[in-house]
Amino acid sequence: MLKLKLMAFLLTINGSFCNCNYEKKHLGFEKNTRMYKVRKIGRLPRALTESSALEVAHDGTFWTLQDSGGGPYLYLFDQSGKILDTLEISDGMNRDWEELGQDNNGHLFIGDLGNNLNKRRDLKVYKLDLPTGVIQVLDVTYQDQTHFPPERTEMNFDCEAYFWMGGNIHLFSKNRGLKSVRHYELPDQPGSYSLKPKDELILKGKVTAADISPDGKLMALLSYGKVWLFNIQDVDNLWANPYKCVKVNRGQTEGVVFINNTDLIISNETGKLFLVSQNAGRE
Repeated sequence: MLKLKLMAFLLTINGSFCNCNYEKKHLGFEKNTRMYKVRKIGRLPRALTESSALEVAHDGTFWTLQDSGGGPYLYLFDQSGKILDTLEISDGMNRDWEELGQDNNGHLFIGDLGNNLNKRRDLKVYKLDLPTGVIQVLDVTYQDQTHFPPERTEMNFDCEAYFWMGGNIHLFSKNRGLKSVRHYELPDQPGSYSLKPKDELILKGKVTAADISPDGKLMALLSYGKVWLFNIQDVDNLWANPYKCVKVNRGQTEGVVFINNTDLIISNETGKLFLVSQNAGRE
């Protein structure tokens, strides 16, 4: 317990010194981020302080889940953090659930892709049909991983971030060893897949969650201390148009979801919920 508290403290201290200077200077992110404000809007119950993913449900409600050790459950809550319902995924096992995504046809994608030590060989995504409760499985391996685990400097096979778009799940690595984030595409149909990197980008931070705006024009990648926003103009090159790097020092942030085409809600692993909102329209 003491070790966990120390790790959380160090993450908070590290986040407090996060800034977007590198992104603005080297990656082309715009300098003006004052239009964005971050404020606390709620808190999940103490029983859900390991919330590690967010997804929009309906009527202003949201889905979340617990990461490793949290059991095979999804939780429905409102913006204040009040739990409205609990859904057991009876055909799923929570080894290390880290992300949620959804398509346009009533499916939720539950990512059992947490891989802190980079040695798992049983990575998978559960495809849940919400209306019927039917579960299908997508088994995942990485073509560029040849050692389990690899050398410390090559630990880039932990994935806690993805979103669904156009028939594919777009995954982003947490770059524990390398300084680059790798982007993979996973077809959204059940089966076994060996993924190879589509592209990569050097980012100053570990990617912990991702989402795409409802209109498909803005991508968000979350890290401890900041969120990166990219304008999507070319679906074959998601990195091509950096937009904003927004400082969001709110602890160990693990979940992000768009609530409209500009604004987001993020969660951290103490259960706090924050709104990242834009005062004016898109530039």
